Amino acid sequence: MARQQPTAGPPRHALAVLLALAVVVFTIPRSLGKIFTDDPKLLDTFEHIRLPLATTVFFMNSAVLFERIPMAMGRTRAVFVMGVLGSWAGQVPGVVLCVKYWKRDLMAVYTGVSLGYALLTLLLGGLVLSTDFAKYAKEALDRSEVNGAGGPTTINSSADDGGDDEAAA
Repeated sequence: MARQQPTAGPPRHALAVLLALAVVVFTIPRSLGKIFTDDPKLLDTFEHIRLPLATTVFFMNSAVLFERIPMAMGRTRAVFVMGVLGSWAGQVPGVVLCVKYWKRDLMAVYTGVSLGYALLTLLLGGLVLSTDFAKYAKEALDRSEVNGAGGPTTINSSADDGGDDEAAA
């Protein structure tokens, strides 16, 4: 069996699925709105906000996809910082600016949210693309070995009751 080479980023098919999901949201917003209500005015609103709703769905899920890569490498702090930036430098000001200077409706709210998620996706995508995968693979390998001996790492717990686990079985 051939060894699969790692790629620097999420699989293309995952992004295609996210794009297809956004197209579904854009194409049938009224049908999706019926999950929540039968009110014709609210269903009209779903139809009216179809574009920013679809882009929000795309960028929100893209951010989740992209954050899984650095999280798997143990880069939780970087993901946290980028999440805070995406919210407080992206979504919050995006919504405030859109609602205050454009229109006071859900179109503006979802446009601002979508802009914030787009910023977060760009930040996380930049992190993934600039990652030295060889470095993080070596760090993971080092964490998984005991003194370079190649065996599994054992963790001693102070909560061990000293009992024989096999005898209890």
